[in-house]
Amino acid sequence: MNQNNFFANPAIFKGQENRCNCPDCDEPLYFALKDKHHSFSLPLSTLLECLKFAENEGAIPPIDITWWCEISNRFKRSNPLKDNTT
Repeated sequence: MNQNNFFANPAIFKGQENRCNCPDCDEPLYFALKDKHHSFSLPLSTLLECLKFAENEGAIPPIDITWWCEISNRFKRSNPLKDNTT
């Protein structure tokens, strides 16, 4: 996969569109994904925000608050504990 295409098409949680998603920023991890037509990146912070959204919506069982606190402390840039549903 061409890295230029990978970072040019980031998956971003709604409301976080202005956040920088590039290899030079402090995002700890990117997932390289591809569907039938597109190559795109998924930052770890976006994945965590989606997981928290799913938890808030009742789509997955509640995750222990100590785990969320540990993740929040480890990745200060994105705080999945804040309410992203508004």
